[in-house]
Amino acid sequence: MKKLGLRRNLELHVYDIIKSLIMDRKYMPGDQISISQLQADLGVSRTPIVMALKMLEKEMLIKTKPRRGHYVRTFTKREIINVLELREALEAVGARGAARRITESQMKKLKGFFKNVNVEGDPRALAAYAKEDQGFHEYIMEVAGGEVFSRVFKAYAIVTFTYHADLPGGFVRHPRETIWEHLDMIEAICNRDGDRAEALMRRHMRLGREKFIKELEKEEQMKT
Repeated sequence: MKKLGLRRNLELHVYDIIKSLIMDRKYMPGDQISISQLQADLGVSRTPIVMALKMLEKEMLIKTKPRRGHYVRTFTKREIINVLELREALEAVGARGAARRITESQMKKLKGFFKNVNVEGDPRALAAYAKEDQGFHEYIMEVAGGEVFSRVFKAYAIVTFTYHADLPGGFVRHPRETIWEHLDMIEAICNRDGDRAEALMRRHMRLGREKFIKELEKEEQMKT
């Protein structure tokens, strides 16, 4: 039993690493994932890598092509729109819950997000903002409901954080639009104003979804 536990822990560890590589855009949509390269990089055998890839395939992040290998899955705009709708519902509830449950120490950490960020900078500065953006949304889910909220959130968030590459960092909207929305949400949550926090988060997510809908409509019009 002890051996099985150790093997399972290794598989989860490899799973977390590969998922992080996708989240951090080290693997881009459509990229092939080399098992032999991961073996060399991680210093593990083939088995935990294969098992980790199977877990990611169940989450629809990896697509296995027979006799060709494993690839990071690509998503259509329609699929992203559906995910953003789910995220809107989840994160709106999460923002309200965070406002109700947040502690003084958590407030301090939340207020630390987006300090000295540069939303007009070069791609490296925008990539740093993207990391902050990702951490901000993850932390609200953590405050709202711990591991359960965080895991469900990450399953949805990875699609929108990773798969829209029109702007550096994979943003749905430019940081100069979203920075103020983030700061308003921080204020509402720290003021324990659940109604306002939920409304702000819902609007924040809806605007991103509406952008995708407009892009999809434009593409469909061009086809006709």
